Amino acid sequence: MARAVQQTDNVHKRCLTAAAGTHDGQKLAFFNAQINLVQRQGCCFAKAKNVRPDQLTIETTPKGPQLAAEISIPAVQIEKILQAEMPGLVLGIPFPKTMRWEQWRFARPVRGVMALWNNKVLSAWRIFGLTPSNKTAVAGKTITINKASEYESKLKTAGLLLEPDNRWAHLEKSLGREAKPGRFESINKDGLLMESVDLTECPQALRGAFREEYLALPPEVILAILGKSKVFGVALDEAAAGLANKFLAVIERPLKKEAVKNIRDGYERLVESRLFDAKFFWEHDLKVPLSSPERADKLCGIIWSKELGSVADKVQRVLAAAERLAARFRLSPQDGRVISQAARDYKNDLTTTLVGEYPDLAGKVGAYYAEKDPLSDTRSASVVLRDAARSVPRTRLGLILALADRLDTLLAQFATGNKPTAGEDPMGLKKLADSVLGALRKDGSSPQLKLAADCPLEELLGICWEPFPKTLTDPRPDLMDYFRGRLAQELGADGFAKDRVEALLAAKRFAPCPVAEIWAAAGAFKTLEGGRWQSLESMSNAFKRAANILRQAQQAGLEFNGYVDSSLLHMPAEAELWKSLQLLARDMESCLSRHAYDEAYEKLAGLSPALARFFEDVLVMAEDERLKKNRLALLARLRALVLDIIDPSKLTLKG
Repeated sequence: MARAVQQTDNVHKRCLTAAAGTHDGQKLAFFNAQINLVQRQGCCFAKAKNVRPDQLTIETTPKGPQLAAEISIPAVQIEKILQAEMPGLVLGIPFPKTMRWEQWRFARPVRGVMALWNNKVLSAWRIFGLTPSNKTAVAGKTITINKASEYESKLKTAGLLLEPDNRWAHLEKSLGREAKPGRFESINKDGLLMESVDLTECPQALRGAFREEYLALPPEVILAILGKSKVFGVALDEAAAGLANKFLAVIERPLKKEAVKNIRDGYERLVESRLFDAKFFWEHDLKVPLSSPERADKLCGIIWSKELGSVADKVQRVLAAAERLAARFRLSPQDGRVISQAARDYKNDLTTTLVGEYPDLAGKVGAYYAEKDPLSDTRSASVVLRDAARSVPRTRLGLILALADRLDTLLAQFATGNKPTAGEDPMGLKKLADSVLGALRKDGSSPQLKLAADCPLEELLGICWEPFPKTLTDPRPDLMDYFRGRLAQELGADGFAKDRVEALLAAKRFAPCPVAEIWAAAGAFKTLEGGRWQSLESMSNAFKRAANILRQAQQAGLEFNGYVDSSLLHMPAEAELWKSLQLLARDMESCLSRHAYDEAYEKLAGLSPALARFFEDVLVMAEDERLKKNRLALLARLRALVLDIIDPSKLTLKG
């Protein structure tokens, strides 16, 4: 039995009212039309459900009255439903790629079909030219399934784990067992685990080894090669504080234990052959030093951007920006030489055969080539190259090179119209912008850095934009908006409410986007909310009232400046507010010079009692024109002082 319904949009009730009441001719005609409409809808609904109109009923539902029809559908055996529907469901499974055999097409050629309902074989239908049976095969052995409920258990006995969660747990246990004697560093652990779980029926961990001579290669090279070889992890040598010549791989559990040796030998040969090639590339590349003019010349032949030329052109821009940043941050002459050397060499690893074979190593192995460079005037450049490659640099020089490179890329892409959108970011600019914000945030919180704490993002963009051709459209306004949007998202992800983020980013002090200061201010404001909620709410409401009064005064054409004449402060409440504002201005200057935002917001919240008394006792729009303008000037000073660190009008404080 099935029930079909159709919404009547309360027409039924209106029609009943029309039929029962007394109406003039115009209203009666309207209600008759509504009755006819319901009748037509009902007839169409009944016809669609293959019932007579007099079989329809009206049901009351939360959405209003509905027409309903009861329909009797004969029962059908589940076996017949499965036989009718299953072939279409199987053939309708989408695959990115399919294989063709005979006249069939599927993900892989199908050689057998098993279909059971309880203990009954559904043999009345055919698919792929095959008739279903109760037999399947695992590792070359035929298994008979007598009833559907024993399917999973019989496959497990045969060595096949049906559920992905079971394969995942089994693999993690196996990996833990193999890794127990030593420490292993994971290589793309989650990705390789997921892939192995989907590719194997009963995954098992395998320990292998390679010759120790390959440990002379940079660790990043070994990790990249093992990752490309589908190896799960590599052993760490605690004594040497580096890699050991052991690795873990994921294999299909073999039926015979003696087969494990053959599989291990195959993996070891694969890994060693790739390490052999990498060692050859490495030694060959060392014959041409990283800082040699030959490598710099090769960069001229590598196109970085159609509009902005080669990688060599980018290196020159980054070098100029890095030197300007070094001067801005007053680095010593020695540090200046180091940053210049690092900036000249940081893209030269693109010309090595090793990076040509393993492009993911670009930017990671340059530091190792720099260490072996006999032409380099300063070996410290290798440390800078290694640090600049990190997502969040840990040293001052590494931070300068990273900022120069990343901001150059962002400016270039925005200037040439390659801006990321919500759905597309083929150049990876979102990740790059986030890394800049992360580096600046770390710079502000790390006692070892504190390099760019007083240099907002707007100034950094200006320094890095200088080397660009002036024929390009200046992308800095758009890029600043993009950075503010990314910063707002990061603050929101860290637990800051949307209105708090908007209030902070609207502050005059934060317009140039001093990233570290914004994070410090956000943390201070969040801490203050817990203890001074009522004061914050009172101050916010008073500020909104003051802003409304000032806006209305400006709309009325009243002219007033920020000068407050203390001789016109006749009311005690306005004199008290003026005194509080003067004291607050001095305190705020002291707090902000020390980046003590917790104290600054505490002082701001402490202004709420004086504000409350002012609006309770003082009439701002007084009849005396001098008093009116003086009080408006007082509120204007308040607005300017508060808007320097936060815009309370954007806050929605509700206790």
